[in-house]
Parts: sequence; structure tokens; C-alpha cells
Amino acid sequence: MKKMMKLNIAICDDNKLVLENEKTLIEETLKEMGMPYKMDKYQNPENLIKNAWQYDLVFLDVEMDEVNGIVAAESIHNVNKGCLLFFVTNHEVIWTML
Repeated sequence: MKKMMKLNIAICDDNKLVLENEKTLIEETLKEMGMPYKMDKYQNPENLIKNAWQYDLVFLDVEMDEVNGIVAAESIHNVNKGCLLFFVTNHEVIWTML
């Protein structure tokens, strides 16, 4: 039986409560799948960008106070082109724009 690779995951949201809820949801999903993982949480996107080289998956809030998720995603992509980026938002207007 092959051993699964551990996913290195980061979650970034400036709202601590939302960040914890996202973490719980992602952890529950990965545990159900039997997927090994390591997860880090960031409330400051600039700190995430400094460490972006190490992640396979990043979940980003679209609208944050310091740096918005779209700008952060561009910086992360410049450092780690193999990283998959997922955008998270509570704003309905974003869904309309997409």
C-alpha cells in the first residue's frame, strides 16, 4: 500500500472566528478522506507570503484589511507556482462578479 503524501496547507483570514471555522471544516474533510496534512493559520497575509514556498494548498480570504486576497495570491504565485489557491469570501457581490 502506497503512503499518501502529506499536504502542506495554509489558511489566511483576518477574522479569527472565520479562520477557526475554515480550519475545522477543512480538517474534518481531510480526516474523512484519510488525507495526511499539516495546516498553518495566518491572520496577516504578509506573513503567509513570506512562507508561501512551503505550501501545496492555500485558502485565502478575498477581502482583508492589510492586503486583499487577490494581491496576496499574485505574490504567492510568484514565489510558489505549484501552489493551488482557493478564494474564500462572505461577500455575495463577489459571486455576482464571477
